[in-house]
Amino acid sequence: MTAILKLIPLWLWAALGALLAIGYLSWRLDDVKADRDAQAVQVGQLTAAAESRKKTQKLLLDLDTQHTQEQAKADAQTKPMLTAVATGAQRVYIKASCPVRTTASPASKPDADSRAELDPATAERILHTGVDGDNAIRQLTALQRYVKTVCLGQAE
Repeated sequence: MTAILKLIPLWLWAALGALLAIGYLSWRLDDVKADRDAQAVQVGQLTAAAESRKKTQKLLLDLDTQHTQEQAKADAQTKPMLTAVATGAQRVYIKASCPVRTTASPASKPDADSRAELDPATAERILHTGVDGDNAIRQLTALQRYVKTVCLGQAE
């Protein structure tokens, strides 16, 4: 067997080795290309996910900014009224009728007889109840916008 191997020239051994190396490298190159293509697909998916996340974060920021501005505007409108009622500068009247009626003085106005003034603490509690209701409505509206735009993906 060694005599036959000695008959094959050295350059033929080198050519055979080169062919084997080329075949192996070609096979490995196909594997590397397949890995590269799979990673390119994965990079594309991750990029799309990142873009979607950025879009969602922007939507959330816009919704939060809108809700915060609405709340600040409402607070600015109601605070002076609440302060005026609490300090007694503004009075709150309710419509009332008394079952027993005394003789009305001719100087009194008919509208004045059918009104009762609330004390400032009671008036403030009643106004706070309305303000709390308004705040709840604004919060519910913000939540509905969130669900509509972020969860359901519908634009307003």
